[in-house]
Amino acid sequence: MEFSIHLMTYNCEKFVSKCLQSIVEQKTNFPFEIIIGDDASTDKTVEIIKSYMDHHDNINVKIHEKNIGILDKVAIAPGTTFTWFDEVQSHGKEQETNAMT
Repeated sequence: MEFSIHLMTYNCEKFVSKCLQSIVEQKTNFPFEIIIGDDASTDKTVEIIKSYMDHHDNINVKIHEKNIGILDKVAIAPGTTFTWFDEVQSHGKEQETNAMT
């Protein structure tokens, strides 16, 4: 795979669909994959992700039983180039400011 997009999720049911939709709608001239690491979400995040997986074969998810943080999840991104999104980016500036303090 040439490009890996890594999405980290934890209780993001309000935002994960919009994020995934914006990614799968991208028009590229190279293959890409979406790798999702979910840190034991207790809401409908995983259910939403699985609904996207039913329609897009370039989405892979690893569901963790506990929150493990970023390092383990980045290690599973095999693409030559990768980027990642997290719930802070999805929630907006107010949440980003709260996360930084």
